[in-house]
Amino acid sequence: MPGEIISLTLFTSSSKNIANKIPLFKKKLFAERFLSIILVENNDFLVISKPTKFSVQGGSFQDVYNLDLLSQSWSEIFNKPRPLIVHRLDKNTTGLLLMALNRKMAQYLSTLLCNHLVHKEYLSLVSGIPKDPFGIMDYVLSKYKVNKKVEVICDGLKSRTYYRVLKFFKEYNFSLLSLFPYNGRTHQLRVHCSISGFPIIGDVKYDYISFVKRDLHLHSYRLVFKDYYGNVYDISSFPSIISLTLESFNI
Repeated sequence: MPGEIISLTLFTSSSKNIANKIPLFKKKLFAERFLSIILVENNDFLVISKPTKFSVQGGSFQDVYNLDLLSQSWSEIFNKPRPLIVHRLDKNTTGLLLMALNRKMAQYLSTLLCNHLVHKEYLSLVSGIPKDPFGIMDYVLSKYKVNKKVEVICDGLKSRTYYRVLKFFKEYNFSLLSLFPYNGRTHQLRVHCSISGFPIIGDVKYDYISFVKRDLHLHSYRLVFKDYYGNVYDISSFPSIISLTLESFNI
């Protein structure tokens, strides 16, 4: 889920076990790959631009190439602190992701996230044109274990997303949206857009109407937060996947 808050862990056991078996030359390649996606680095945290098809953490059903493993290789090869994950993005969601470099900053960032003090903005290309130029999507969500889909039910977890239409393309029946999640539920933005009648393009799990079958067009575009020294960071990164799709339609 975009922005989902998780417990603090250095790395999953599966990533540790895999990392121990990786030859040195591959670790160097992984380290260089992780280095190439770092946008901001200081003594306390990293902001990276997560590529599509990379899980944030490894797991029994995840592929080998996850950010857990890449960041661990970066830490070992370049003699850096091991990054701590403080929130997640879905595997196919691209864009900005915060990683702490010490436990003090990890605890601090987690507190900010829990108290909704990190401004998170996503850009998304969706099928359809919302009725209103801006609005609020409020739903109660729960995840089913059988198909791992999130659905709206009466006894789930409350979730809220604010949206704003940046531009609509009537000829192609899709829109460019800004999405502002208040909560961090699993698949929240994807489910909210789908149930509201404008599913995210490329979402094979929740998009039933799009004629554009490409990567998920959901991008963590902007993060604004204050570190514990009082410095304000306003970081943004434009989504290449959305840009490529718009270019392909000569927009």
